[in-house]
Amino acid sequence: MKTQISLACAAVALAVSSCATIEQTAVVENISHQILSATIADAEPAKDRITYTLNTTKAMRNGGVQNCKNIAIQNALEQYKNQSGFAGEILLEPQFSTRTTRFLMWTALREVTVSGRPARYTEFRTPNDTVWVNPTFRYNYRDNTTRQSSGFLGNMFK
Repeated sequence: MKTQISLACAAVALAVSSCATIEQTAVVENISHQILSATIADAEPAKDRITYTLNTTKAMRNGGVQNCKNIAIQNALEQYKNQSGFAGEILLEPQFSTRTTRFLMWTALREVTVSGRPARYTEFRTPNDTVWVNPTFRYNYRDNTTRQSSGFLGNMFK
């Protein structure tokens, strides 16, 4: 009887301990290419490529994986600013590596490692009239130097 109980306990202990696995994945984020405004800026990258590892908490994980990635980017830029004085606004081509732990019925994100090149925006400017060759954008566009009479898309919604 004692042998059966000890074998059952050993089997349960082996089953519970073997279910905890660690997975690692790496992803390169896509660069957003949507035109959201008519302002153009240059990105001035830093000389160094940075790497930062974030150990996640339960509060971070409750926001989802993308939340953890955004926090890792923010912390990496802040850490680089404190070390070098370069105030980066974005991380160019961020590469993520995540480490998750799988238990019996759930998976927990344990750490997120982000790597990329910090950059800041410089030389903000608006495009000149030659950029807007699409007739939809040029509808009733009268004054292309001062933009005082109708403005950009000014008469389109009247």
